Amino acid sequence: DRKDNVVTLLDRFHFHWQRTTRGASCERIEVLLTIPFSSKRKRMSVVVRDPATQTISLLCKGADTVMLPRLKGGQDALLRDTLRQVEDFAVEGLRCLFIAAATLREKDFARWKEEYDRVSTDLRELEKKHKGDAKNKIEELEDVLEQSLFLLGATAIEDKLQAGVPDCIAQLVQAGTVVWVLTGDKE
Repeated sequence: DRKDNVVTLLDRFHFHWQRTTRGASCERIEVLLTIPFSSKRKRMSVVVRDPATQTISLLCKGADTVMLPRLKGGQDALLRDTLRQVEDFAVEGLRCLFIAAATLREKDFARWKEEYDRVSTDLRELEKKHKGDAKNKIEELEDVLEQSLFLLGATAIEDKLQAGVPDCIAQLVQAGTVVWVLTGDKE
């Protein structure tokens, strides 16, 4: 559930294994910031605070090509295993995303957020971002935050075509048209 900037999560795993002794476990997380996905960024991030511990975390998901350079060093074994699994999933035609996280210090995030709020409301910077200017301060600050991440793993989901598209492709093939589908992920 989500109300304002608080997300309530039901821990179904905990519930499944503990339902005979206790009820479902709910956890509330405060959402401090969402940096949306864009085809240029190829990633999305959310900054959250755990009310119980006051820990601030950045959670980021995105294409391997943009996530790999953002990972903190020293994760070679996990990275190797994850890359192998992602390659296996991609061969099956699944859309894969890397998931990574970082713990942020309160004062560092507060300082970063103050600057981000300032540039995010600057009409010149908004115009630069809208035009796709590589030198806009909004995206530069997003890049600064999304660094030194710890790899959590990867997701792999079936990326279904919109309704009617499979039939349309079948008809094109029947008519002798060669069809290629490019997803932007893996070959």
